[in-house]
Amino acid sequence: MKMKAKPENVTWTDEQWQAIAAEGNNILVAAAAGSGKTAVLVERIIRKIEDTEHPVDVDRLLIVTFTNAAAAEMRHRIGEALEKKLASDPRSLHLRRQLSILQRANISTLHSFCMNVVRKYYYEVDVDPNFRILDQTEGELIREEMIDDLFEEEYGRKDNQAFFNVVDQFSGDRSDDKLRNLILHLYDFSRSHPEPFRWLDELVLNYEVEEAEALADLPWGKEAVCHADKQIRNAVELLEQALKLTEEPDGPAKYAETLLNDISQLEQLKGKNSLNDLFEGFQTVRFGRMPSIAKKELVNETLKNKAKDLRDQAKKTVTDCKSAFFNLSPHTIIDDMNKMAPGIRKLTSLVKDFASRYMNEKKERSVLDFSDLEHLCLKIFTSKERSSELLPSGAAREYARFFNEVLVDEYQDTNLVQETILTLISKGDNLFMVGDVKQSIYRFRLAEPSLFMKKYKHFTPGGEGEGMRIDLARNFRSRSQVLDGTNFIFRQVMDEAVGEIAYDEAAELKLGNRDYPDQEGLEPNLLLINKGETGLSAHEETINDSEMSMEEELETSQMESRTLIKEIKSLIQSQYPVYDKNMKKTRPVTYRDMVILMRSMPWAETMMEEFKKAGIPVYAELSTGYFEAVEVRIMISLLKIIDNPYQDIPLASVLRSPVMNMTEEELASIRLFDQPASYFDCLKAASTDINGDSDLRTRCADFLSQLSSWRKKARSGALSELIWDLLQETGFYTYAGGMPGGKQRQANLRALYDRARSYEATSFRGLFRFLRFIERMEERGDDLGTARALGEQEDVVRIMTVHKSKGLEFPVVFIAGMNKVFNRQDIRGDYLLHKELGIGTKRIDPELRVAYPTLAQQVIKERIKAETLAEEMRVLYVALTRAKEKLFITGTVKEFEKSLEKWTESLTHKDWTLPDMAREKASSFLDWVAPSVFRHKEAASLLELYGINTESLAERVAEDPSSWKVKVLTLPDLYEEEDTGQAVDKEIERNIRELTAVREESDRKDEVNARLEWRYPYTDATMHQAKQSVTELKRELEDEYSDRSMVPGFQSKYADRPKFLQKDIVKPSERGVIMHTVMQHISLSSQPAAETVEKEVNQLVKKEIFTPEEAAHVNINYIVRFFESDLGKQMVESGAVYREIPFSYCMPASEAYTTWKQEDDEAMVFVQGMIDVVFRDSDGGLILLDYKTDNIQDRFPSESKETITSYFKETYRFQLELYRRALSDSWGEPVKASYLYLFDGDYTVEM
Repeated sequence: MKMKAKPENVTWTDEQWQAIAAEGNNILVAAAAGSGKTAVLVERIIRKIEDTEHPVDVDRLLIVTFTNAAAAEMRHRIGEALEKKLASDPRSLHLRRQLSILQRANISTLHSFCMNVVRKYYYEVDVDPNFRILDQTEGELIREEMIDDLFEEEYGRKDNQAFFNVVDQFSGDRSDDKLRNLILHLYDFSRSHPEPFRWLDELVLNYEVEEAEALADLPWGKEAVCHADKQIRNAVELLEQALKLTEEPDGPAKYAETLLNDISQLEQLKGKNSLNDLFEGFQTVRFGRMPSIAKKELVNETLKNKAKDLRDQAKKTVTDCKSAFFNLSPHTIIDDMNKMAPGIRKLTSLVKDFASRYMNEKKERSVLDFSDLEHLCLKIFTSKERSSELLPSGAAREYARFFNEVLVDEYQDTNLVQETILTLISKGDNLFMVGDVKQSIYRFRLAEPSLFMKKYKHFTPGGEGEGMRIDLARNFRSRSQVLDGTNFIFRQVMDEAVGEIAYDEAAELKLGNRDYPDQEGLEPNLLLINKGETGLSAHEETINDSEMSMEEELETSQMESRTLIKEIKSLIQSQYPVYDKNMKKTRPVTYRDMVILMRSMPWAETMMEEFKKAGIPVYAELSTGYFEAVEVRIMISLLKIIDNPYQDIPLASVLRSPVMNMTEEELASIRLFDQPASYFDCLKAASTDINGDSDLRTRCADFLSQLSSWRKKARSGALSELIWDLLQETGFYTYAGGMPGGKQRQANLRALYDRARSYEATSFRGLFRFLRFIERMEERGDDLGTARALGEQEDVVRIMTVHKSKGLEFPVVFIAGMNKVFNRQDIRGDYLLHKELGIGTKRIDPELRVAYPTLAQQVIKERIKAETLAEEMRVLYVALTRAKEKLFITGTVKEFEKSLEKWTESLTHKDWTLPDMAREKASSFLDWVAPSVFRHKEAASLLELYGINTESLAERVAEDPSSWKVKVLTLPDLYEEEDTGQAVDKEIERNIRELTAVREESDRKDEVNARLEWRYPYTDATMHQAKQSVTELKRELEDEYSDRSMVPGFQSKYADRPKFLQKDIVKPSERGVIMHTVMQHISLSSQPAAETVEKEVNQLVKKEIFTPEEAAHVNINYIVRFFESDLGKQMVESGAVYREIPFSYCMPASEAYTTWKQEDDEAMVFVQGMIDVVFRDSDGGLILLDYKTDNIQDRFPSESKETITSYFKETYRFQLELYRRALSDSWGEPVKASYLYLFDGDYTVEM
């Protein structure tokens, strides 16, 4: 490894400097939360670019991010850093070049990179180079079609008993939906492997085992042995704890002999690594009866019961292990596996068949999904040579030669396919990976944190061997109180045995930000709500029985909401100070400084209701509730009757809705017209009834006429336009805006329009299919979140999931719902999948029709359980590390004293880390946090209140420097604010009732009139765009009386005419683009001749920059003539030519718009444009050149050269002047001269 010395004037820590400057091998940076990894990554890139000895172009770096937003931020930060460097060295051509090529630099997600590779090498993987990315909606529809086709074909085959056996084995009693879902799940799961079909084949091989001895070599066998050994050790540990209790002076000494016998039996099982030996050993284990102890023997009852309880736990541990893994002999297990093998083989065959059909259909439609991009890219990068491992292809080696370094952000979230791609295009010593495995929380996306951990263990701090490991442990985000509190918890709960990660000194968070001023009340708060305690005496409970009934009905979510409301109000009212790094001082906390984090969002709606009642502004981006929104249901009902009016319920709901606003009596009257018929027929009858209510008849007739018009539109027009027309013509969009929550309702309606547009962008069409797709989503229980109707900077408390919060930070963080049980859905299915262990299913006896668990299923279940616990632990870590200054943790328990008994079982445990079994038994975050915090000295007084002895607390744990505040709340505590809130409401209501009209002679009349007659003073700003292109500004100036209005938000989109109707395929404006493209790419190494230009044009066609038809419109003579001119020769001879330079420039609005009438000197217009050419002359001066391809001969057939040049000089004066100003300001030097060159006529016009 090599590394430049750290400069004296930099503020980087030594570890950060290592990450910035180290080179010579693969590097893994383990960057803890808030450690400034993005800043380090940007600095490393900038230093590589500006290295004086070995400068690297920014496009020779591959920078891979996890999201598009992260890629955009990375590009922006690099751009800012380059501009800053350029400001200190404005003459640096290298830095200018980096800025000009930054937009094409390889800074993207891996999917975007793969997409570019597939488009480049499309011929190697047989796809259309113009493919588009498959929309999720379209993907679901295609998948359903393909699996329908597959099953229809399988059911129709003769002698297909293997398929019917699979249907029997994996389907439910009433349908084959379970099998369909299994095939789709297996398909998706296989795609996380570099070779999906090979992985599927291995699933079958695992079941085709003939000898019992070979069972131990299978993944399941090895896992069963390891799990058994762990459970035996856990049982022994429990028995030894019980044995210690017998040694107490008043302990149950009689139990000692039985416990020693139990331990002896289990010790004989330790270390056995044969399934057969373990099977036989477990059959011999017998737990004898404990001797009875009479009361007269004066044994401590608590110690006796505790010893019995510990032994019962040990017995259960052994019994559970035996029943899960060792109830059947290895020979019986092999026999079962062989019987199941044909079914697994057929199942994997169905998955492969589906995969092939799905891929072929996607190719047919010219669409690919993100998984396809990765696998096709991997195929391009993989050599065709047969080998036990994947070897790089010629394309991979080409990329490896091109990229100086491959930098990967959020490396902990990569999967095996992505890892393989990155490895194939690296040189073996130029991978730079940044991440934090403690924040790997995307297991559901098949992320592979083990890849990170493997490198972390094998890489060394010195960089010897496989690579270098750098730990960035300093946190620059949070106060020490937050960091100490997080460390205190995770030292106790996270290690390799339970959390897959050792939370050692290297992993601990260390204080990096010392700018925070000192203040009181910073300790993290653990707020525990005792749901089972009313806080009242028995007498008070009797008196207040009616009052308590309401309190008892409170949901847990309401109780936690009220706890949070109380704390938030306290913070706001006390003007709790938070540090503002931009102001560099403290300021009072605001609502937007606070966030409520939860593992999932089922409580969000209840919380929002409670917060709104309390007058606290709140926002949550819900993932459900969209289809249930009233306004959405009405619009979907309207679409349903446009598709088919003979649907009674949707028709009635539309007539009753604000669209028609009919009363229930009117609906009943319509129904009576023709009772046996459909409601639509009744409606038609009502519309022609001359004897009935004329008003009702007219309204029915009008509605039918309108419905007929809408149905015609639906048949011929775009679905999205139909929806927008419905919203406007019915006035429903405006109506929805006037309802409570109108802003959100209108956002939901716009979202329906947007979703229809997305649907139309797919290969599916038509109103019927759109409605059918929505119905299928509702049938499956797939909902959509309500549309976002809130800006980022609005002053509200935000509620979000921990996953959504990743990468964010907030001054005050509340973590709610800590008592919510972990989601164990992954281990409850009839079949289980694991990337290493394969598939585990139940064994079905075809004769008895009985299903029972198998070894494979039990082994996979235990592994998934362990991995789920590790993932949950990482989610907790992410949640705690979002806080900058203040942390609140809330949880609710039914019976606090029972929970406390469980949480304090390990109170006297001497090691820092809690016992494995205690952590493995956790069913919620609170089962980790509470036992940890109760070992802290701050909790001692609370524990003593409940009669728990704290004298034996592990001293080094109890005396940790962290500080904690623990509070137990009861129901009455949550009502303290209630009366105040009601009083405020009544006060507001009274004030409203007392409002009186303003008297005519009132002195407030002028003020009221002034407010009513007020007009927005900046009308010009509403009529002119704040961002413009140079071309648009030029047009504005040409016509100062232009009445063109701004582009509306929703417009009809009309397709271009088909080519056979176009008189000229290439328009004049396109000819100009073609000529500019040639001038941009043509080599200036020598004077371009006709042959040179023709060769360049052919190359551009080969590179598919334009088509042969477009190439035919290149006027080679014009280009040659330009380079023979004095200006052209001057450009060729220049050593510094810059072509197609993008720029952005701010100018006063009064200069940009001649129609600007306001005297507002501060109003600015943001202008963007592209300069054709800038070059330096022999004296080093800047020469600005703009080409024009206008047809001069036809426009000015008889005009003189002077007239023509004068016309163009005046026409383009503003444009060239703007270019000159922008170039001069951004480059920091004057423009010596600027020219127009007119290709048609060979005119050079000096401006």
